[in-house]
Amino acid sequence: MSRQSKRSHCVMLSSDSDQSENENPRARNTEGAHVESADNDRLNLNNTSASDLLDDLNGLIQEVDESRQQSSSSSSSSSLSPSPSPSSSSDSSVRVLNDETESASTTPMRSVPGETVSTQKTIEQYFPRENSNFDEIDTLNEDSLRFRIRGKTIFRSSIRHYGTSGRVFDAIVCDRNGEIKVVVFNDDIDRTHPLMELNRKVVIENGQIKKTDERYRTHYSIYEIRVAATTRIEPYESNGFNPLFKIMKKTIRDAQQLAHNAYVDVEGKIILDRGTSTTTSEITRAEIRRRCLKIEDESGSINIVVWNQKINEIQDQVINKTIRVRKGKVNYFNDSVSINISDSSIIEVV
Repeated sequence: MSRQSKRSHCVMLSSDSDQSENENPRARNTEGAHVESADNDRLNLNNTSASDLLDDLNGLIQEVDESRQQSSSSSSSSSLSPSPSPSSSSDSSVRVLNDETESASTTPMRSVPGETVSTQKTIEQYFPRENSNFDEIDTLNEDSLRFRIRGKTIFRSSIRHYGTSGRVFDAIVCDRNGEIKVVVFNDDIDRTHPLMELNRKVVIENGQIKKTDERYRTHYSIYEIRVAATTRIEPYESNGFNPLFKIMKKTIRDAQQLAHNAYVDVEGKIILDRGTSTTTSEITRAEIRRRCLKIEDESGSINIVVWNQKINEIQDQVINKTIRVRKGKVNYFNDSVSINISDSSIIEVV
């Protein structure tokens, strides 16, 4: 190769190298521009999403404010509280969302003048909080001048007459810890007797507390309430308050070993119902009704016979339900043992 040719070849190589070096920065600039453009697109997308979310949140705030204004205008015509204007700040959003959460819960909301929290009122209407301002029955004594108790009526006698025009009836009410007899005379009977229906819950305020005659005491109280003109008795409604009366429970096997006419408390599942039959007394010609049931517990089974008015205290469908009996009377007849349920007995089917 001649010297001139070599020189030309070197010039060509140098030119190609310079052109390649000039092209690489342009390529790098182009690639960087694409990356920067992609970052800008992502940033714009994030800004758009945040803007949309903020717009939705402001729309929610505006709907809540309008709803509150409508509730406030319908519940109160005298005073209206200005509702907060929609704000894009995060503090306002969090506050409104917290208010909505509190209104849906059963906890009290913050009080806002002119507003009626209809959700809270509805919840408390169906699930009222139990009022704890009641005296326990087992704390009452002769020194209790003013009291307020709640209880379930577990026994109510018929209205009895004495003397020339005297009338009286008694009942027993119980709470979760104790029970007490309630005695009502003469003019107070008409207003109190209908309120103290069996298994009905009542509130009793004030009255005279005295010791009960030992002949008529129960095992669970030595006191009674004498109803006076100042005594208030009113119905009490609470799904969470449904006490059971106490019994000195014996197993059915042990009850079968007791003497004739002995009193006994038992509890068992009803496995047979023979229904109600009616006969007429040969002496008094009065109608006599009886209903025969069979109950069982872990120790055995026994027949129980419910007489006359006590039949009305038992519902029609009782199979597989539990019956609690206080002061049943053991009865021997034709070499079989049963338990009689009479007017002095206390029963409940649960």
